[in-house]
Amino acid sequence: MQYRTWVFNPKSRLVPETARKRIDEWAKTQTEILKKKLIPKNPPKKYNYVADVYSEWVGGRFYLCAKYNCPGPNTLSPNFIHKFARLECIGNKYLGFDHYNLFAMRHTGKWIPIEFNVSLKTCLKTMENNGWFAIG
Repeated sequence: MQYRTWVFNPKSRLVPETARKRIDEWAKTQTEILKKKLIPKNPPKKYNYVADVYSEWVGGRFYLCAKYNCPGPNTLSPNFIHKFARLECIGNKYLGFDHYNLFAMRHTGKWIPIEFNVSLKTCLKTMENNGWFAIG
């Protein structure tokens, strides 16, 4: 008797190169806007503050991240990273690659869905205008 099983194939969720370039270009301009808005000119001596805003790819997922510095005398570490937005491609060669899910990080540490099965254009516009992403 032969058993068959489904196995996850990470290559099935890879983002096409054209979409990757478009997302990276968008992220470059938006992170510059966020840096100007969020990074203080005179950082506080006691409290956490945003030191950098950047983007990164992990597999087929795109993240917007903020690096916080912790200058206080009782800190456990000098800084920490907070990923606040996640964009993942759910398309494949059969559906077409312009299908994405967009998530935001809650204060509880859980990702919550903001957009499901929408185009890349819709996701990028949502990240610019939605308060969950601190861009708008």
